[in-house]
Amino acid sequence: MTKQEFLVLDGKAQLKYLNEEAAKGLSFNEISAELKMTKKDFEKFGLYYVKDKFMLKPMRGYQTTVRSGNEENI
Repeated sequence: MTKQEFLVLDGKAQLKYLNEEAAKGLSFNEISAELKMTKKDFEKFGLYYVKDKFMLKPMRGYQTTVRSGNEENI
């Protein structure tokens, strides 16, 4: 699969494809080389590689912030 074909897929299809490739025994480096994508490229789309498995960030493209309680009121 080419990078363009991969990017056309929706999030679930991307995740399924990546995990199928990982299940075949391919490493992250082999999968990323095949797609010509870097770790940063995957992260931009909310995809992360953890312990031989790709995972999808719950809220793709958004940064979530949790208040710590130490913020100053202005």
